[in-house]
Amino acid sequence: MLKHLERIFTVCAILFYAGAFALLLNQQSAQSFDEKPQNAVMAAIQKQADSESSDPTQANTALLVGQIVVYSMVAVLLIIHRREAVDYLRNTKLVWAIVVLAFVSVLWSDAPGFALRRCVNLAATSAFGLYLAFRYSQRQLLQLLCWACALAIVGSLIVVALRPDVGIDSALTNNAWRGVFVQKNTFGRLMSLGVLVSLFLAFDSKTYRWAYSISAMLCASMIVAARSATSAMAVPILLALLWLFTKARQRSMLRVCVTASLVLIGITSALALLFDSSDLAALLGRDTTLSGRVDIWSAVLPKILDHPWLGYGYSTFWMGMESQASADIWSILHWHVPHSHNGFLDLVEELGVVGLVLFLAGMIVSARCGLNWARQQSSIIGLWPLTYISFMFLFNLSEGSILRQDNLFWVLYVAATVFVVNEARNVLPTPIEGQLGNPAPSHAAGYASLAYQSESVGSRWP
Repeated sequence: MLKHLERIFTVCAILFYAGAFALLLNQQSAQSFDEKPQNAVMAAIQKQADSESSDPTQANTALLVGQIVVYSMVAVLLIIHRREAVDYLRNTKLVWAIVVLAFVSVLWSDAPGFALRRCVNLAATSAFGLYLAFRYSQRQLLQLLCWACALAIVGSLIVVALRPDVGIDSALTNNAWRGVFVQKNTFGRLMSLGVLVSLFLAFDSKTYRWAYSISAMLCASMIVAARSATSAMAVPILLALLWLFTKARQRSMLRVCVTASLVLIGITSALALLFDSSDLAALLGRDTTLSGRVDIWSAVLPKILDHPWLGYGYSTFWMGMESQASADIWSILHWHVPHSHNGFLDLVEELGVVGLVLFLAGMIVSARCGLNWARQQSSIIGLWPLTYISFMFLFNLSEGSILRQDNLFWVLYVAATVFVVNEARNVLPTPIEGQLGNPAPSHAAGYASLAYQSESVGSRWP
């Protein structure tokens, strides 16, 4: 009974961190848009929305209540399972170093009180990722994510049917759905994750393969309804990467990457010769500035050069008119930009080059551990951590979810990296040719055996 309640809480927490139902709890957020206006009508609506409030320091009562409930439950669960939490935490110092740097950045922040509060939120968000890493096997985690995506789809369908004025961005994005989310891209990003999760489970399961296949198709249809170009492009790219990772299990990763790069260069060159850049952008529903992203990046870069090494302090660059940096960018672009639409730029803005190098070092180590661990697994589930790390890298090229508080994608990145770095300590670091083997026995192999047992149990839980 307690395990079922714990899983129910986990699904609810996943939805909370995904931002589901926040629009219904806070109607003012329905007026917040992060896409550059495409015409005069959109510009008028954007101006009206921006004139209301764009100050991130203002309290959100509904969000605060949700944070208190979720953070408290996560704290209780970590205390109950403190031994496993400490073991996993101790073995992943590089992953947590970036969180520590965020706290240290309060010292040079222009708004230390606000930055410290955001750092506490970040620590609590990361703690949930730690909990997911040691409490659930990868198969169980994917099943919980699948349930969360299913609930988000059902809720979005109900909202669109009963309150289309809330669930559809009819005035701004050509009737794009946002469902129970504040913004259509948030909805599309979760649904792209749902496609991957459902496909992983469909290939892994025999009993429920049909159900997971239907789930994948529903998530794909939601991406189309959301008109999220980034999500629509990311899914086939990630599926291609998954195929490459499958090949890399038994071959040299360098050889696989070189072959893939040559193919990619050939395809890109052919498209460049056959089509004009504006035609390609129109085909994807975008202009050559990527919906204003290029303009944002051009305006942000000079600000980064003013504080290149340590940045402006965690979460204090984009503070509306409360921050001189974001105020200057607003005046240059003539609209209220909420962030850089690039997770790596946002990271450099806040923690400088030092933060970026630290994060990329952690990502590289995690990817290497993910490949080593995948080579020791016979099922497709073994490729999930490596695939998700690629998902995180790809989406942060046009969106931002690195080191973000109350953000599901940062939660899952922490969960994937913490899990795979710990599990990789129990497997052989060298490529396996031919038959995939088992981890070498050792005094630390208990975690590996428990993981295999939990995978077995998880496969019977629909």
